[in-house]
Amino acid sequence: MLFEAGNVSFPLQHLYLEGNLLQELSSCFFPSLPSLQWLDLRNNLLRNLPKSVVNHQNLEVLLLQGNQILALPLELGIE
Repeated sequence: MLFEAGNVSFPLQHLYLEGNLLQELSSCFFPSLPSLQWLDLRNNLLRNLPKSVVNHQNLEVLLLQGNQILALPLELGIE
């Protein structure tokens, strides 16, 4: 996803979605943001993450505190 500011386009690298009552993310969420490095999803209503998070190459920080996540995708290798 590219955002334009005047005549300049730049890839989205940081996204703040804290406290937006999000219940789920679509499977295309992570593939549609290939340059994303930092994602704040704290204090939403998420119960899981799409498996597509596993294939994201640039994501360095993922904040998930304050959600209702019971398990992460097995593909992450985190128990």
